Amino acid sequence: MPTLNPQELRPIWDALAVVCGRWRMPIIHCLCGQPLRFSELEAHLDHITPKALAEHLHALELNGLVSREVLPTRPVVTRYGLTEHGRSVLPLLQEMRRFGEQHRQHLTTG
Repeated sequence: MPTLNPQELRPIWDALAVVCGRWRMPIIHCLCGQPLRFSELEAHLDHITPKALAEHLHALELNGLVSREVLPTRPVVTRYGLTEHGRSVLPLLQEMRRFGEQHRQHLTTG
């Protein structure tokens, strides 16, 4: 088996640093249709705590995948949406879903 040099693995580590985390890909999935408010995201993501949602949104925002828009309304409304860079993750998300479906079928059919 050929060995990979560390420079070949670096892009994989970089990608994992951005999308890893239990909730990051599900958040991206929720935002692929339209921007959502924090409470709307919470409603779509069963069992996520507000703290975890805030942390993951912040990390995704820092990495340029999610944008945060504060609307000048009363009360203030904050919406989160995917950036152009965030949309570049969608093919990866689709492949992960396809693999997950195949893997589940593989496990159930033995």
